[in-house]
Amino acid sequence: MQKVCLIGSTKFKEEYKRVNIELSKRGYIVYSVAGFGYSGDTFTDDEKDTLDLVHLAKILQSDRIVICTDKTNYIGDSTKREIKWAKMFSKTFSFSVSIYKNTGTRKCTAWPNVNELYPIALQEDK
Repeated sequence: MQKVCLIGSTKFKEEYKRVNIELSKRGYIVYSVAGFGYSGDTFTDDEKDTLDLVHLAKILQSDRIVICTDKTNYIGDSTKREIKWAKMFSKTFSFSVSIYKNTGTRKCTAWPNVNELYPIALQEDK
């Protein structure tokens, strides 16, 4: 079983849920964020630091990274840091839209350099 880590802004709570369900139904082990700060979850600064470090550990344990974003391909500073971290460990990348629409890789206009980071999208399971 492949392990997949979802990253992206916690603004996209519904996207995280949708992708988590779809990948889980396909048999993937899915790591996600522990909370959604932009959706009302509150954490102290210390808790936020701890959760950020735990999420980096989830990235390390994953075979692939899926970037959860919106139609504008928004990628914030935290996600950029997570992408850089994952790239240091040769992780492969996909955008969440390719998971349930099977559209292949998707160009990112908000942060063009990410296109170099994820050469393939998740393939439809056989």
